[in-house]
Parts: sequence; C-alpha cells; structure tokens
Amino acid sequence: MLIDGRIVKQDRTMVSHDTAKVVRNAVASAHAVRTRAGGVLTPTSPTPPTF
Repeated sequence: MLIDGRIVKQDRTMVSHDTAKVVRNAVASAHAVRTRAGGVLTPTSPTPPTF
C-alpha cells in the first residue's frame, strides 16, 4: 500500500510504523480522555492498561 508515495503496508504487514507504539499511544490517549470526561466512563485505574 502506498500513501503519499511511501510504502506503508506490504504483505498485509505495516512496514513504516511501529504498530505496538501506535496501539500504546491510542490506549493512553483514550484513557486520558475518559479520565477527563468523568462519569461512568472514568477508568478505575490511574494508569492506562498495558498490552
């Protein structure tokens, strides 16, 4: 797969990004948003989950 002239996916595998890092950043971001939102979506742990 080409995006902006760069190969980002080859043989169904991401080649230009660290997939684990992208997932960690997304989890941390979602945790921060839920913490700020409060209410029933507030996480029970002060730290984001790890995978």
